Amino acid sequence: MSGKSKIVLLGVLAALILLPLFVQTGGARAVYLKAMFRDFGTDSITSDGKGPYQNASNVTVQFSEGGELQFIIGERAARRVNFTFDAANLLSAGPCAACAEEVPALPDEPTTYASFRTTISLSHKGPQLNFLTMTPGQIAPVRLAVYFETKERDFFRLRYFNYIDPEEYCAAGGPVMVKAIDQNGDLKVDRWVLYPVPDTDDRALFLRETKGIGHDWLQCSFGYYKMPFELILDRK
Repeated sequence: MSGKSKIVLLGVLAALILLPLFVQTGGARAVYLKAMFRDFGTDSITSDGKGPYQNASNVTVQFSEGGELQFIIGERAARRVNFTFDAANLLSAGPCAACAEEVPALPDEPTTYASFRTTISLSHKGPQLNFLTMTPGQIAPVRLAVYFETKERDFFRLRYFNYIDPEEYCAAGGPVMVKAIDQNGDLKVDRWVLYPVPDTDDRALFLRETKGIGHDWLQCSFGYYKMPFELILDRK
C-alpha cells in the first residue's frame, strides 16, 4: 500500500471513530454572536461606544455547544464595558458581611475585564436555559453571572435580585429574563434580548470578593443598586 493510500485509509478510520460522537451531539458547535447594549441614558451597564462586540483578540461572544452564553472581555482586549454606581441608583444596604471599603468611582475607575455567563451544569443553581433550543417569541428566566475587574481592584460581582428566593441573597449570579426573537420571519431565532426581571426595580446586589484565611473567600456587600440594562445578542 502506498503512503498516500495509507493516509487516506487512516483518515477514513478516524472519521468512522468520531462519527458516533458527532451524531450523539447532533454535530453541535459554538454559535458566534454580535453583542450590543441598549445604551439608554438611564442604563447602568453600557457599552464603550465602539459598536457591536464580536469575537476578536481577548474577546469572546458566543453560545457554547450546550447553549450557554459566553460573553467575555479580557484584560488585554481593546474593548470595555461600563458599569455605573452612584448615590442616585443606590436602593438599600446589602445583607452580606459589612464592607469597610468605599464604593468604586465607576466608570471613572475603568474596567479592565468583564464577563457575562450562564451555565446549564447541574452543579449550579437555576434557572438554567439552553439559548439554542428557544423558540421565536419565547420568554424565559436564566441565571446570569456578571463579573468584572477594574484598574484598581478585582473580583466584583453583580447578582440580580430574585424576590422568589430571598435566601440566596449573596449567591453568585442571579436571574434575568431572555426573549427570543425571529427577525426575518424564517421561524428561527436569530436575536436574544437579556434584561432584568420585571417588577424587581432592576435591583442588583453589588459584591466584592476578597481572599480570606486558607481557601475561603469573603463577600463584601456595597448594597442593592438599581442597575437597568439590556443586552442584545444577534446570530452572526
